[in-house]
Amino acid sequence: MTYPAPLLPHLLVGWQKVADQYNMPIYVFQTGRTYQAVSNEAQGVGRLVDTLTPRLPVPAPKACVLTARPMGGERLFAGAGNDG
Repeated sequence: MTYPAPLLPHLLVGWQKVADQYNMPIYVFQTGRTYQAVSNEAQGVGRLVDTLTPRLPVPAPKACVLTARPMGGERLFAGAGNDG
């Protein structure tokens, strides 16, 4: 699929997201006033104008569950006002 030149800045943002999501390079080719993006350089037509390599993803914080264990003879749950 080819796109007109004025859309290039917006397309580069989208294509970079694809490169990041699928961890693969995207090759951007120009033919006249149109641009094409492919994932396999050999499939490109025209002049190679940019290669978008995957950026390292920012690691998300790992979810963790904290549990408290009673020490010694402590009760796990104490009733509200009913200590007996």
